[in-house]
Amino acid sequence: MQRGEAMKIQHDNNTAARADDPRVARAWSDDREQDTKPSAASERGNESIDVLSVYMSQIGEVALLTRQQEIDLAIEIQQARAEVRNAAFQLPFAVRYVEELAARLEDGEGAMREIVAYARADDEVSLEERARTFLAGVTRLKRTSRVATVGTKRERAAAKIVEQMHRLELGEKTVTAMIAKLEEAVRLIAGQERTIKRVERRAGMTAEEILVAGRKRGASQEVGRWSAEVAEARAVIEDLLETLGTSREAVREAMRTIRRHSAVADAARDRFTRANLRLVVMIAKRYSNRGLPLSDLIQEGNIGLMYAVDRFDHRVGCKFSTYAVHWIKQAIARLLQKQTRAVSVPSYLREVVSKVHRSARELRADLNREPSIDEIAELAQVPPAKVIDVLDLNVPAVSLDEPLGEAYDRSLHDVIEDFKTPAPGEAADMDLYFRVERIIDSLRERESEVLRMRFGLGTETDYALDEVGARFGVSRERARQIESQALRRLRARR
Repeated sequence: MQRGEAMKIQHDNNTAARADDPRVARAWSDDREQDTKPSAASERGNESIDVLSVYMSQIGEVALLTRQQEIDLAIEIQQARAEVRNAAFQLPFAVRYVEELAARLEDGEGAMREIVAYARADDEVSLEERARTFLAGVTRLKRTSRVATVGTKRERAAAKIVEQMHRLELGEKTVTAMIAKLEEAVRLIAGQERTIKRVERRAGMTAEEILVAGRKRGASQEVGRWSAEVAEARAVIEDLLETLGTSREAVREAMRTIRRHSAVADAARDRFTRANLRLVVMIAKRYSNRGLPLSDLIQEGNIGLMYAVDRFDHRVGCKFSTYAVHWIKQAIARLLQKQTRAVSVPSYLREVVSKVHRSARELRADLNREPSIDEIAELAQVPPAKVIDVLDLNVPAVSLDEPLGEAYDRSLHDVIEDFKTPAPGEAADMDLYFRVERIIDSLRERESEVLRMRFGLGTETDYALDEVGARFGVSRERARQIESQALRRLRARR
């Protein structure tokens, strides 16, 4: 669940259950009763939707989890993620990926905290020691991967590799990045396979027949081009499979397993998160007077909640709500620290900012008026331009979701132009253009070129039949016949 998704909770048919801790359950119940009251805007007859009230109402319908349900979901998530790792670690690519991480770590290009799993609170092992352990584990992994390649030894070695990969305690981000590279390789292989099939349809031959025909003396230019496309696509596929270190069937089977268990983990994680959204609201309300809208605080708190779900270990013995409070508060506090200013202050400027504000307060107390820029610069011993920059940082933050006013049902986000997103008309034109290109590409090469010239597709202007005929060295009538034949083929595919 990404940022903002937690604000779109659908109704759940389950009735709300009471949490194990009666104090938390009572607090959540009070919040629900308070948050579901009709808003002032609705009492005034405002037809605009109060998103926050709808959100409060929806999360109130989600049942709370008992302690046993929390444990069951945590176990389900851990088991599903373990299956994902098993499937990924069985591929030779995983060993190569870890070897690259170790090489980067030795060269000083990687950070240990970005590779291994997060340590528990009682883990006092330093990152340096964990780095040494990690590198030693990778060294053993290299030896195991080269032990045997055939027979029963290969099976034992493969099982040992998976076991050693688990012992490396790779972080979830590292495993996710590894799987993303696998997904990318599978996508590229599928793309090259589609290229081969497209050439086969154009040529009316199999890939093998195209390659044989392309090697014959006197082969036409068109056949030679088809043969080159097939050969290039096959070469790319072979390179990708060599990088993965296995067959394409093995990669596909591994990816099917990974996707299946990832879906199970995501579903359990989603249920865990939804059942605790009211805890976020309860905590976010304590910070509602800090200059940011409650909706922003809730969204950031939901991110902290998702971090807590990812890192919760039911074996520690505490309830999830107790564990999650820290992560939720930390996420909200970080938001307040970063976004209560329009511009985030870099760490190297904080001392200058502190000095300027301290000088301004002292001068304000001594002079009983607002000091000038030059007076502040002289006392703080910083250039006047720097003082101006520091004072500009005090501009309050404005939320994009803040309503424009009571008389409006739109927010600032609705009236700010988005230069990155194409206009609806442009997007529709581009979609139509790509569809036409895809359809025309399915024709024979000469037919597609004739249609492009006749209708001005990809050219500066359209061409008359005489010009098309001259381009291909045929008569005007023959050009018309080619055009008619191409159009009939397109109509027949409807």
